[in-house]
Amino acid sequence: MSHRSLSKCPLCQYSLAGLPARHRCPECGFAYDDRMSIQTLNLKRNLIVIWSIFAGYLFLFGFLAYRGGIASVPAITYFALAFFLVYGMYLYRNRRRNKIITWPDGFQFIKKGVPSPVYPWNEIKSLRKSVIDGWVFLSLHDGTEQRLFSPTFFGTHKRAARFVKEINELREEYVRRGQ
Repeated sequence: MSHRSLSKCPLCQYSLAGLPARHRCPECGFAYDDRMSIQTLNLKRNLIVIWSIFAGYLFLFGFLAYRGGIASVPAITYFALAFFLVYGMYLYRNRRRNKIITWPDGFQFIKKGVPSPVYPWNEIKSLRKSVIDGWVFLSLHDGTEQRLFSPTFFGTHKRAARFVKEINELREEYVRRGQ
């Protein structure tokens, strides 16, 4: 997870330069605060590299088929496959990423561009990660428990465990300070 300061709206990426420290995004209406910390889950760069190499080979085979070096498959087949692979890389690279926002009032997340409600620190009992299936659960002081994230939200079980640890530490810190 990468941490970054708040310079753009976490929901629509509108620039917040020149706007008050606590305000609503003029583009989408998302309420933001300068005390927010945004964690964006990183892309799997290895997947893009593998796709790029594979697309290169498809273009090469398409060129060879076009020049008469490979007679079994028409050149257009290779070019079409390479085009769709490159288009898939573009979609993967530009997808809406999952984000986790922490601030003194609580935490919330943005999943596929949709913000969750804010979970206030004083209402959170704990977060835990299921050992069996990797889901992250939120326990509240009123006795309810919510299933928040699947392991795919984080990409790996290790990232999910790190997130649970970070949020529990933040919760303890904010509750101790009385915020």
